[in-house]
Amino acid sequence: MPPARRPVPGRALADRRRRSSPRGGAGRVAGLVVAVAIGLACGDPAGPEPAGCPAPLATVIDADALLAHLDALAAIAVESGGNRAAGRDGYARSLDHAESTLREAGYAVTRQTFDFLDYELVSPPILAELAPEAVDYAPDAEFRAARFSASGDVSGPVVAVDLSLEAASASTSGCTADDFAGFPAGGVALIQRGGCSFDAKVQAAADAGAVAVVMLNQGDDAYRSGVFSPRLGAGAPLPTVGVSFALGSSFAARIAGGLVLRVAVDGVEVPRIGENLLAETPTTPSGVVLMLGAHLDSVVMGPGINDNGSGVASVLEVARALSPCDLRHQVRLGLWGAEELGLLGSSHYVESLGDDERAAIAFYLNLDMVASPNPARFLYDGDGSAFGVEGRRARRSSRRRSPASTPSRRSRPGRPPSTGAPTTGPSSTAGSRPAGSSPAPRGS
Repeated sequence: MPPARRPVPGRALADRRRRSSPRGGAGRVAGLVVAVAIGLACGDPAGPEPAGCPAPLATVIDADALLAHLDALAAIAVESGGNRAAGRDGYARSLDHAESTLREAGYAVTRQTFDFLDYELVSPPILAELAPEAVDYAPDAEFRAARFSASGDVSGPVVAVDLSLEAASASTSGCTADDFAGFPAGGVALIQRGGCSFDAKVQAAADAGAVAVVMLNQGDDAYRSGVFSPRLGAGAPLPTVGVSFALGSSFAARIAGGLVLRVAVDGVEVPRIGENLLAETPTTPSGVVLMLGAHLDSVVMGPGINDNGSGVASVLEVARALSPCDLRHQVRLGLWGAEELGLLGSSHYVESLGDDERAAIAFYLNLDMVASPNPARFLYDGDGSAFGVEGRRARRSSRRRSPASTPSRRSRPGRPPSTGAPTTGPSSTAGSRPAGSSPAPRGS
């Protein structure tokens, strides 16, 4: 009798996909592949017409191969402390898995390194009520330390800062100095998510004399209602924790009764080296590059099988399907590191490109959380208007109108969209996160 297989995160997802119809998860991925195929076919050919692919890409994507990648990434997380976060063992093993897959498909693979600051807790954080009752709150289940929270062990009376508990979607709590008018020095600021960045809120609280910040989630929808970890920038001035909308609202209701909280965080900033993984098909006479990518890292709190093992699996399977093709344009594949820490890997990639290298990229298709049951497809600055980028078709049209005219030089692309995609001109992104505008500041 064969030994029982150890259950891994994502197994239930894989089992559901195996039971689904061809129009289910695998069908959605095939739809994305069709989008890539359309991109490969468009544009004016330069030189002899390429032979293309032996079969349409959408017909050769193997759903079992997609699921095998998900299982492999889930197993890596189990063996690596439950996650595949940037800078940790699980991420290194995920890189190895992706690199070996791409090399087996015949690609030359490059690892691009970049420096970044990580943050680690030295000991479990503390959130405790000292008055009017004595209550200890459970880390993770009831509160989480903010990323890059300052270290300290402080206590003080809780002071509400411009909360919007009845109309949570309108929250701008703590966004301006006026919100802290009359704030008593030594108080613990109870601030609501929304309206501006976490950094702006915490800095304003520090300027007003607060000793700590308790950030309650905004409460305007289910996603922004539970326990969360605010993402601060390095060097934050105050110990900061995040709580659910419900717990934060209960704190607000008990302020009049003399609520006093203790907040203790002990964390350190850790320099790390991140890695992106890049692979590409041979160059072509057109000089045009089409990009497809996904972020490879997970959050620290979990294995990241949908977010974003699903995107990684899709990129790897498309790469396999493309390997025998004779293409009109070069295809470049990118797997990005440290997306969950603020789009660090993809930003580094864009910043490393010269002007001509950026100008050669016609579009970028980003795959993020593509196993979601509610998928969406978005264009990110599809016409170039957000960053003043004039697309190839417009430039060809301009040259036809005036042969003596010269195309305008591409401006530097803006910060990548919230999916972690490098933005190098007209782009598209697929998945469950909208990318139709520049990313909001941390914490908005």
